Order: sequence, then C-alpha cells, then structure tokens
Amino acid sequence: VQGRPQKTQNNIILESHVICCTLSTSGGLLLESAFRGQGGVPFSCVIVDEAGQSCEIETLTPLIHRCNKLILVGDPKQLPPTVISM
Repeated sequence: VQGRPQKTQNNIILESHVICCTLSTSGGLLLESAFRGQGGVPFSCVIVDEAGQSCEIETLTPLIHRCNKLILVGDPKQLPPTVISM
C-alpha cells in the first residue's frame, strides 16, 4: 500500500477482507484516513495475537475503528504473559 496515492491506498484498504498490522499501526493515519467518513462498522472482528505481551491501553487501540468483536489470543506456553494488572 505504501508509495501509492492516498486514494489508491484507501481503495485497497476498504476492499480488503483481512487487514494484518501491529497494534500501534491500527491507530495510525493510514487506516484512519481510509475509514474516515465511512458509515457502519469497518471491522466485524479484531483479533489481537500475543495479547499477553501487550499492555492494556495498547490493546484498546484497534477499537477506535468501531469493531463488533475483540478477540485476545495468547499462548502462555509460547511466550509468558507479562500483563500484571488485575
């Protein structure tokens, strides 16, 4: 998507069925500009992989795009959880 005109970037994003990105990128200008002015809910579901490795506030970042479901995935056998807050 990068290196293309803004309108082309927006069209690619809006026509995509699946978008993979980091938590910080999910709150960035690229998705924000693509979804600005769109009615309805852009995402039916957001899946956060390795959720145990992210801090709580970072995990909320994709919710700015009004998704219906947020699924947090983590495997304690792969990477130990680091979120300490109750």
